[in-house]
Amino acid sequence: MLLFLLSIASLVSYTYQAKVGCGNNPADIVFVLDSSSSIWPPHYDLMLDFVKKFASDFEVGPDKLQLGVVTYSDNVENQFNLNQHQDDMSLGKAIKAIRQKGGRTNTAAGIRYLYKKSFSKAAGMRDGVPHIGIIITDGVSNDKKDTARAAGEARQSGDLMVMSIGVGRQVNTKELQSIAGPEGNVFEVKNFEALNSIRSLISIKVCKTACGDKSPADVVFMIDSYKSGDSNTKKALNFLGELSKEFEIADDKIQVGLVHQCLVSGFPLSKYHDRESLENDVSNVHVNTFADLMKHLTLRSFTVEEGGRPDAKRIAIAILDTKFPDHGNAVRVAGKAKAQNIEIFVIGVGSGTDYKELTLVASSPADKHVFSVSSYDDLPELTQKIKIHICEDL
Repeated sequence: MLLFLLSIASLVSYTYQAKVGCGNNPADIVFVLDSSSSIWPPHYDLMLDFVKKFASDFEVGPDKLQLGVVTYSDNVENQFNLNQHQDDMSLGKAIKAIRQKGGRTNTAAGIRYLYKKSFSKAAGMRDGVPHIGIIITDGVSNDKKDTARAAGEARQSGDLMVMSIGVGRQVNTKELQSIAGPEGNVFEVKNFEALNSIRSLISIKVCKTACGDKSPADVVFMIDSYKSGDSNTKKALNFLGELSKEFEIADDKIQVGLVHQCLVSGFPLSKYHDRESLENDVSNVHVNTFADLMKHLTLRSFTVEEGGRPDAKRIAIAILDTKFPDHGNAVRVAGKAKAQNIEIFVIGVGSGTDYKELTLVASSPADKHVFSVSSYDDLPELTQKIKIHICEDL
């Protein structure tokens, strides 16, 4: 068996169109939209469509996600407050009803309204939840220095996270960075049609902020790829690395481990002195099965000796590409793991796996814990889905 820890932290993403939510972790989000004359009206509609689809990615409600919208050009216009629309339908209609004002690009005024008015108790701001402002613009502001000053004031006003999205060739990257602060909160797309291509990036950033990796979790991957060869095993390990990048790896947050299938137990050169005994033992070499790996994971991977923490949530992510050679034993061992509060996610790769069989070893509900892809090349498609479901319970 091989067990090791990975320590990687950054943000990558693949498009995930389903409703992601953030579990029971709410967030207050206000969009500050450029409503100046430089935006062609059909493109303005695309921006509103982006905001509407972004909102549809989440569960909306007084104890979940709240969303407000402010528009700016020469002046600022508050479209609706955080607590004004508390369900998907009402929020969608309100976004669709926004009209473009026209005028110049007074970004500084929009940002000042954001932190002085939008994020206030009167506008529905809640204490103890993430406060996130998302500024979208298609060009340089009227006064870059004042914009940077206003953004600095916004970030210093409290626990407000500011993201900036620049659309088109006229945006100034340095100004976007001055608005958002940390470089990781800056996003750029070539045109308004491309906004939806970064929707999942923004959504997962919000979800990660809302989840905050508040509770520690020990996540152990289990890769059963013996029959698939080294190249596919490497793809599975790459997926492990990419998914690990989604978490804050630290002693008091997320730890990641790996249990991988060993092909043979091995023997020393001096053990055999005749062909018959060698051939007999080779024919009986034990190749570890899913049940063997799961048993090891249950008994050892989460122990203090292996780095497990008593107060951390236990999560296992198994990647399989064949049916179980011993169906009953696999289900039995997985049951013991779940009885020890190990949450099991299972990924079936290729046509060799059986979805129903996977549901028997995974935790419930199956739609959150069982995934299938056609090949190891498709594993990256699952990065955000699994990240979201892990994040929900932290």
